[in-house]
Amino acid sequence: MSGPSSVTGGNGERRSWWERSGLAVRIAVSAVVVGAGLALVFAVLFLAITGLRHRSLQARHSQQVIATANRLQTLVIELETGIRGFAITRDENFLAP
Repeated sequence: MSGPSSVTGGNGERRSWWERSGLAVRIAVSAVVVGAGLALVFAVLFLAITGLRHRSLQARHSQQVIATANRLQTLVIELETGIRGFAITRDENFLAP
């Protein structure tokens, strides 16, 4: 007796379930497989785009922090220069900046 997954044909050869199924079933199974593959690809692309957006926001924040730090550094250098000039010359014009 043969198993459920194969049937003996008229010429004595065994055929698998895929070979015995009709064209409509084969097309439906193929469409489901292709659809699942496309869904997987879209899910991966969605996750990649979401990750890139998050990294972009982090990069923008980092740029803002660096720009603020540069402005602060400039102010500190101007303050040091002004105090040094005032300490050497006692001219209050160095304290203006």
